[in-house]
Amino acid sequence: MRRYLRGKLPEHMVPASYQRVERWPLLPSGKVDRQAVARQATVALAEGEGGQAPRTEVERKLAGIWEELLKLEGIGVEQNFFELGGHSLLALQVMARIRSIFEVELPVRSLFEEATIAGLAGAVEEAQRQGRKARTPIVPRKARVETGNSAEALLAQLDHLSSSELQTLLQRVLDSKPPA
Repeated sequence: MRRYLRGKLPEHMVPASYQRVERWPLLPSGKVDRQAVARQATVALAEGEGGQAPRTEVERKLAGIWEELLKLEGIGVEQNFFELGGHSLLALQVMARIRSIFEVELPVRSLFEEATIAGLAGAVEEAQRQGRKARTPIVPRKARVETGNSAEALLAQLDHLSSSELQTLLQRVLDSKPPA
Protein backbone atom coordinates (compact mmCIF):
# COMPACT_ATOMS: atom_id res chain seq x y z
CA MET A 1 0.00 0.00 0.00
CA ARG A 2 2.84 2.38 0.87
CA ARG A 3 4.50 1.82 -2.52
CA TYR A 4 1.19 2.49 -4.29
CA LEU A 5 0.56 5.70 -2.35
CA ARG A 6 4.12 6.94 -2.94
CA GLY A 7 3.39 6.70 -6.65
CA LYS A 8 0.21 8.79 -6.26
CA LEU A 9 0.98 11.25 -3.44
CA PRO A 10 3.84 13.53 -2.39
CA GLU A 11 6.06 11.90 0.26
CA HIS A 12 4.77 14.06 3.11
CA MET A 13 1.20 12.89 2.47
CA VAL A 14 1.95 9.16 2.61
CA PRO A 15 0.63 7.86 5.96
CA ALA A 16 3.33 7.19 8.54
CA SER A 17 1.78 3.96 9.75
CA TYR A 18 -1.10 1.66 9.02
CA GLN A 19 -3.19 -0.20 11.52
CA ARG A 20 -6.23 -2.41 11.21
CA VAL A 21 -8.98 -1.13 13.48
CA GLU A 22 -11.90 -3.43 14.20
CA ARG A 23 -13.97 -0.63 15.66
CA TRP A 24 -13.26 3.11 15.76
CA PRO A 25 -13.12 4.55 19.28
CA LEU A 26 -15.90 7.11 19.54
CA LEU A 27 -16.55 10.10 21.75
CA PRO A 28 -19.93 10.45 23.49
CA SER A 29 -20.89 12.83 20.65
CA GLY A 30 -20.43 10.00 18.14
CA LYS A 31 -17.31 11.50 16.53
CA VAL A 32 -14.07 9.55 16.18
CA ASP A 33 -11.82 9.89 19.24
CA ARG A 34 -8.62 10.92 17.43
CA GLN A 35 -6.55 10.87 20.62
CA ALA A 36 -7.50 7.25 21.30
CA VAL A 37 -6.61 6.34 17.70
CA ALA A 38 -3.23 8.10 18.06
CA ARG A 39 -2.55 6.23 21.34
CA GLN A 40 -3.33 2.90 19.64
CA ALA A 41 -1.01 3.76 16.73
CA THR A 42 1.79 4.79 19.12
CA VAL A 43 1.46 1.54 21.07
CA ALA A 44 1.48 -0.49 17.84
CA LEU A 45 4.58 1.37 16.61
CA ALA A 46 6.38 0.97 19.94
CA GLU A 47 5.65 -2.76 19.96
CA GLY A 48 6.93 -3.08 16.41
CA GLU A 49 10.51 -3.58 15.36
CA GLY A 50 12.62 -0.61 16.44
CA GLY A 51 15.57 -1.24 14.16
CA GLN A 52 19.24 -0.73 14.85
CA ALA A 53 20.21 1.19 17.99
CA PRO A 54 22.36 4.35 17.76
CA ARG A 55 26.08 3.58 17.39
CA THR A 56 27.76 6.97 17.82
CA GLU A 57 27.35 9.89 20.20
CA VAL A 58 25.84 12.03 17.41
CA GLU A 59 23.29 9.29 16.62
CA ARG A 60 22.43 8.96 20.33
CA LYS A 61 21.80 12.69 20.66
CA LEU A 62 19.71 12.74 17.47
CA ALA A 63 17.71 9.73 18.68
CA GLY A 64 17.03 11.59 21.93
CA ILE A 65 15.76 14.61 19.99
CA TRP A 66 13.50 12.45 17.82
CA GLU A 67 12.18 10.43 20.76
CA GLU A 68 11.29 13.58 22.65
CA LEU A 69 9.59 15.33 19.74
CA LEU A 70 7.86 12.25 18.29
CA LYS A 71 6.99 10.94 21.77
CA LEU A 72 8.32 7.47 20.91
CA GLU A 73 10.95 5.25 22.44
CA GLY A 74 13.54 2.98 20.87
CA ILE A 75 13.76 4.65 17.47
CA GLY A 76 16.18 2.87 15.16
CA VAL A 77 18.83 4.73 13.18
CA GLU A 78 17.38 3.57 9.83
CA GLN A 79 13.76 4.50 10.55
CA ASN A 80 12.31 7.35 8.51
CA PHE A 81 11.39 10.50 10.45
CA PHE A 82 8.25 11.08 8.38
CA GLU A 83 7.12 7.46 8.58
CA LEU A 84 7.33 7.72 12.37
CA GLY A 85 4.85 10.59 12.34
CA GLY A 86 7.18 13.55 11.77
CA HIS A 87 5.99 16.54 9.78
CA SER A 88 7.36 19.88 8.64
CA LEU A 89 6.75 21.71 11.93
CA LEU A 90 8.54 18.98 13.88
CA ALA A 91 11.31 19.09 11.29
CA LEU A 92 11.86 22.76 12.14
CA GLN A 93 12.06 21.87 15.83
CA VAL A 94 14.55 19.07 15.09
CA MET A 95 16.77 21.44 13.13
CA ALA A 96 16.60 24.10 15.87
CA ARG A 97 17.69 21.54 18.45
CA ILE A 98 20.49 20.29 16.21
CA ARG A 99 21.66 23.88 15.88
CA SER A 100 21.57 24.36 19.64
CA ILE A 101 23.13 21.03 20.66
CA PHE A 102 25.75 20.61 17.94
CA GLU A 103 26.24 24.33 17.20
CA VAL A 104 26.23 23.76 13.44
CA GLU A 105 24.16 25.34 10.71
CA LEU A 106 22.19 22.85 8.60
CA PRO A 107 19.41 23.76 6.19
CA VAL A 108 15.99 22.28 6.97
CA ARG A 109 16.08 20.40 3.68
CA SER A 110 18.81 18.22 5.23
CA LEU A 111 16.13 16.38 7.20
CA PHE A 112 14.02 15.91 4.08
CA GLU A 113 17.04 14.58 2.15
CA GLU A 114 18.41 12.48 5.03
CA ALA A 115 15.24 11.40 6.87
CA THR A 116 16.97 8.79 9.04
CA ILE A 117 19.08 9.27 12.14
CA ALA A 118 22.03 7.62 10.40
CA GLY A 119 21.76 9.91 7.38
CA LEU A 120 21.24 13.05 9.44
CA ALA A 121 24.15 12.13 11.73
CA GLY A 122 26.35 12.00 8.63
CA ALA A 123 25.17 15.49 7.65
CA VAL A 124 25.87 16.82 11.16
CA GLU A 125 29.34 15.25 11.23
CA GLU A 126 30.11 16.65 7.76
CA ALA A 127 29.01 20.14 8.87
CA GLN A 128 31.27 19.83 11.93
CA ARG A 129 34.22 18.74 9.76
CA GLN A 130 33.66 21.69 7.42
CA GLY A 131 33.38 24.07 10.36
CA ARG A 132 29.87 25.26 9.48
CA LYS A 133 29.18 26.97 12.79
CA ALA A 134 25.80 28.49 13.54
CA ARG A 135 25.71 31.91 11.88
CA THR A 136 24.29 33.69 14.89
CA PRO A 137 25.50 32.92 18.38
CA ILE A 138 23.53 30.43 20.43
CA VAL A 139 22.30 32.45 23.40
CA PRO A 140 21.16 30.41 26.39
CA ARG A 141 17.83 31.42 27.83
CA LYS A 142 18.03 33.66 30.85
CA ALA A 143 15.88 33.17 33.88
CA ARG A 144 12.84 35.40 33.70
CA VAL A 145 12.47 38.02 36.33
CA GLU A 146 9.05 38.20 37.96
CA THR A 147 7.23 41.00 36.21
CA GLY A 148 5.24 43.56 38.07
CA ASN A 149 3.83 46.95 37.33
CA SER A 150 6.62 48.79 39.07
CA ALA A 151 9.53 50.61 37.47
CA GLU A 152 11.85 48.49 39.65
CA ALA A 153 10.66 45.29 37.97
CA LEU A 154 11.24 46.84 34.54
CA LEU A 155 14.74 47.99 35.49
CA ALA A 156 15.51 44.54 36.90
CA GLN A 157 14.56 43.00 33.54
CA LEU A 158 16.61 45.54 31.58
CA ASP A 159 19.57 44.90 33.87
CA HIS A 160 19.77 41.29 32.61
CA LEU A 161 20.05 42.28 28.93
CA SER A 162 23.33 42.61 27.07
CA SER A 163 24.26 45.88 25.40
CA SER A 164 23.38 44.53 21.95
CA GLU A 165 20.00 43.32 23.24
CA LEU A 166 19.37 46.77 24.76
CA GLN A 167 20.27 48.47 21.47
CA THR A 168 17.93 46.17 19.56
CA LEU A 169 15.12 46.82 22.05
CA LEU A 170 15.65 50.58 21.89
CA GLN A 171 15.65 50.51 18.07
CA ARG A 172 12.37 48.55 18.06
CA VAL A 173 10.78 51.09 20.41
CA LEU A 174 11.98 53.99 18.26
CA ASP A 175 10.82 52.31 15.04
CA SER A 176 7.35 51.64 16.46
CA LYS A 177 6.68 55.25 17.58
CA PRO A 178 4.56 57.28 15.15
CA PRO A 179 6.23 60.44 13.81
CA ALA A 180 5.38 63.57 15.85
